Amino acid sequence: MKALRIASYPLIACWLILGLFAAAPAVAGIGAHWRDYLWFAGGIAAYAGLRQLSIFSKNEGWMQVFSHELAHTTVSLMFMRRIHSFAAGAREGRVSYSGSDAGDLFISLAPYCLPLATYILLLLRLLGAQEHLYIFDMLTGFTAAFYTVCFRAQTGTHQSDITDQGTLRAYMFIIAARIFNATVIILSVRTGLKGALASIGADYLAALRCAAAHISALF
Repeated sequence: MKALRIASYPLIACWLILGLFAAAPAVAGIGAHWRDYLWFAGGIAAYAGLRQLSIFSKNEGWMQVFSHELAHTTVSLMFMRRIHSFAAGAREGRVSYSGSDAGDLFISLAPYCLPLATYILLLLRLLGAQEHLYIFDMLTGFTAAFYTVCFRAQTGTHQSDITDQGTLRAYMFIIAARIFNATVIILSVRTGLKGALASIGADYLAALRCAAAHISALF
C-alpha cells in the first residue's frame, strides 16, 4: 500500500501538468467565444442571487453536506463498494460502505473536486435539442457556482478524508481534478461533452509527444 501511495505522486503530478496544458487554450477561448457563455454566466448570477435569500442560505449548508456524501456514495458504487447507510444533516453527514481498498483515493476526495450534478447535466445536454441547449447551459452555470462555493467551504486539513490520504498528495489530486473538470465544463458549453473530451485528449497527447521529443533529444 505504501509503495502504491508513493508511486501515485508522479502520476498525479503528470495529470496536473497535462491539465494545465489543456486548460490554457480552453480559458483563452472564452474571450473569443464569449457569446456562448452568456447563459452559463446567467446561471452563475442566478446562484449568487439566490444565496442572498434567507430561505436559501438556511438550507445551503444541508445541500453542501448532501452533495458531499452523495459524491462519496456515487464513487463508492463505481468501485463496487457496498453501501450500508447514508445520512446528511445540516452540519455533518456520514456514508458507511464496505469492500476492497480499490479506489480509496477517488472515493475519499470526490466531494472536494467532483461536480456530480454538473456532469449529469452535461450528459443530458447531449440529448437536448439545439434550441433548448441554453437551458442546460444556465443550469450548468448554476451547479458549477454551487460546487465552487461547496468545495471552497469544505476543503481543508480539518477533513480526515484529506489528511488520511496524505495532505500533499490529496491537494495535488484535488487541484489536478478541479483543473480537469473546469476545462471539461468550459469546453462543453461551447462544443458539448464529446467535443470537450476529444479536445482535452488531443491536448494531452500533444503534450506527451512534446515531452517525449524533448527527452529523446537529450539522449
